[in-house]
Amino acid sequence: MRRYSVLFEGRVQGVGFRYRATSIARRYLLTGWVKNLSDGRVQLEAESDTSVFHTFLKELVDSMGNNISNYSVNECDPTGEFDSFATRY
Repeated sequence: MRRYSVLFEGRVQGVGFRYRATSIARRYLLTGWVKNLSDGRVQLEAESDTSVFHTFLKELVDSMGNNISNYSVNECDPTGEFDSFATRY
């Protein structure tokens, strides 16, 4: 189990990005959250097994790729603080 912090850039707000991320994350049983940032980016925090996370991320990028200009992933130790995946406001 690992924790992943992802920042997405591009036209990722107002296009259903958080809804899509949450929907996919719940299917893969990831825990964490996704939210819009005031600078136009979207932040995603997730905890999952490595292979599950990368499968989730590929599906999200494949489905929203036209809106993503760049993204970065940072990996660290999990905290276990999440029990589900949610959209934060």
